[in-house]
Amino acid sequence: METASLLYENWPGQFETFSHMEFACAIPQSLFLISTLKGDGTPNLCFHSWSCFGGDEGGYFAVMQNVSHGSHTYENIVRDGEFCINFVSTDYYSNCIATIVGNDNEADEFEAGHFTPEKSVKVKVPHVKEAFMSLECQLACNVDLTRKGICSMIIGRGLHAPLDDKHIE
Repeated sequence: METASLLYENWPGQFETFSHMEFACAIPQSLFLISTLKGDGTPNLCFHSWSCFGGDEGGYFAVMQNVSHGSHTYENIVRDGEFCINFVSTDYYSNCIATIVGNDNEADEFEAGHFTPEKSVKVKVPHVKEAFMSLECQLACNVDLTRKGICSMIIGRGLHAPLDDKHIE
């Protein structure tokens, strides 16, 4: 991933010690939507929270804990090896909740939450058009920490980060 031309090192080696994405994508909140594709190609959204993001010159990573093995989101990530993390403003909170209510195998959660799927650059999974920032990810690691087959920690390598121009300063 190339360092964006808007970013300049404040000290020598800054973007070797930290990923330049740490500075371009300062994660602003704990709530987000994970987008994936179901096996039949239907877009899927999962309301998620409390993850961490970081890296160094070797990459930028999203670490999501407690992704349930019983969810189609987990199944989709493991099957396809990619997903997007989408940050929307709190104005969309009720829309995010609607993706939980309208959440079955046949449902299109984008439609249930009144979100617009938008073509991603680096992955086949759409990101959320209404998001002020998205992170297109490739699955890097899937760890069942308790080894009970209930949930996993999913780590995704950030490949591309579409940002709403209004949030770039």
